[in-house]
Amino acid sequence: MVLERRARAVVVGLLAVAVGGGAAILFARGPATCPAIGYGNLAAIELEVPEGTDAVAACLGPGCTPRPVPTAADGTWSVPQEDPYLQSPDAAGSVTHVTVQAQARGTVVVDGVLEVERQAVNRWARCPGPFRYLPVQVG
Repeated sequence: MVLERRARAVVVGLLAVAVGGGAAILFARGPATCPAIGYGNLAAIELEVPEGTDAVAACLGPGCTPRPVPTAADGTWSVPQEDPYLQSPDAAGSVTHVTVQAQARGTVVVDGVLEVERQAVNRWARCPGPFRYLPVQVG
């Protein structure tokens, strides 16, 4: 009888240690509050334009005046976050829209405001952090 009580006490003690240890591991990461840090990304906004496009004008933000965008040596089109493309200096690092006018052989193929999507660099982090801009599909 005494041996049976001891065995039971040992089992209960081991269970208490296991449950307590599991809870300690589970909550060891701390509370789910995030620091008040803002992240910006000053990278150029890449445009994926339809094949045959020979001229692109763009600006960053809605309601702005598009300016000619030069094509890179590899044939890509990117809108830098600087004058004359930025709608306002405050928008640098947190672009949400790009206004694009694209032409192919003198015909307008795109004229509109497109959303600039972004993706977290570390998708598994508990708090929002650095991000990258996804290429904008034009047309």
